Amino acid sequence: MPARLIAARENERKRLAGDLHDSVGQTFAALKFRIEYIVSIMREGRSLDAANLLVEFIPISQRSIDETRAI
Repeated sequence: MPARLIAARENERKRLAGDLHDSVGQTFAALKFRIEYIVSIMREGRSLDAANLLVEFIPISQRSIDETRAI
């Protein structure tokens, strides 16, 4: 019985790790690339464009928070 319990816990850990990688991890990777892009356009003096792009992060970030809570 204890071996089954240990195996079940390990399987659950693997599933959670996969869920985090597939959802939240992908979102963070995408956000990182977008932030790098925004930094580059800010360096060009395009502050308004950068601000408009940053606004797009709000719902994306909220979805990641919600997914993390669900997981």
